[in-house]
Amino acid sequence: MRAGPGGDLDAAVAQVLDLLGETSGVTRVGLALPEGAGRRLRFTSSDRDVVSVGPGDGSLDWCHIDAYDDVPLTTVVRTGEPMIGGLEALDARFAEFVTQQRRLGVRAVAALPLVVEQTVIGGVVLFYEERQRFGPHQVALLEVSAVRAAVQVGQATRQVSLDRGLRVEEVEEVGEDTGAGHAGVASDDLARFEVEPLPVSVALSRRFARRHLTDWKIDEDVADTIILCLSELVTNVVMHAVSTSRIELGRRPESVRLSVRDRGVGGAGRAPEPQDDPLSVHGRGLQLVAALADEWGSDTDAAGTTVWCTFSTRRTGGAGLG
Repeated sequence: MRAGPGGDLDAAVAQVLDLLGETSGVTRVGLALPEGAGRRLRFTSSDRDVVSVGPGDGSLDWCHIDAYDDVPLTTVVRTGEPMIGGLEALDARFAEFVTQQRRLGVRAVAALPLVVEQTVIGGVVLFYEERQRFGPHQVALLEVSAVRAAVQVGQATRQVSLDRGLRVEEVEEVGEDTGAGHAGVASDDLARFEVEPLPVSVALSRRFARRHLTDWKIDEDVADTIILCLSELVTNVVMHAVSTSRIELGRRPESVRLSVRDRGVGGAGRAPEPQDDPLSVHGRGLQLVAALADEWGSDTDAAGTTVWCTFSTRRTGGAGLG
């Protein structure tokens, strides 16, 4: 499923399905939103046709499902609790669902609620073709992805135009220092882009970065880790900056370097304060970056703050979600 930029709900949902569908091992993604009194849910998925998607006239192929159907997706929408595991772990509770999914070649499922301001606004379910370990890093990535999806869908219901979120400048050669007190990327590949302080900028920056990492043939596990850290840093900028912020993604011979520079009040390098804000990811942003990056640091000057991190692309080491 592919969607062009647009400010309506259908375009945002299509982009969420597209982004989640890029998760390693995922073959299908479904999304459900409560309707009316909550007895039924509107449902669509990545394998359904896109009728049309565009500013003001987008239309996905939706259907209705019973909110009390005994399947993981409806369960997480009702309870607000994620359900992640192999089909064998779900068999006792969802026997009919598990039987059907096995026939389709599914081996594992991750169903997560979409939560905004402590309210469940929907749910997503990811279907995997291979068994999954669902280790701490993989679960953290799923949880962060669900937060991002919730923000994207919630923002779309308030009709904020996506095309305000991202300005892109692609650079073929590195010719100058980053201006952050840290040496420029010593590589012939660099993607530079700027984001507005809007929640939708997180999803757009992820999408742009994913395309470059794919073009550079970066290992999927390393790319997933880079994009998770990018999401955390851009989210901090969105929360705190008062102007556009610059993101740079550069390829070195054996690593990738990511930097996020705010031009406002030091949002990229500021550790989030504890709060009930869905964008804060419970204050774990910089902690995740520190845990997943091979190296990271921050530089502050009169014009703003830059957070940078590097990720090894060697198969025998470096960042990964294993």
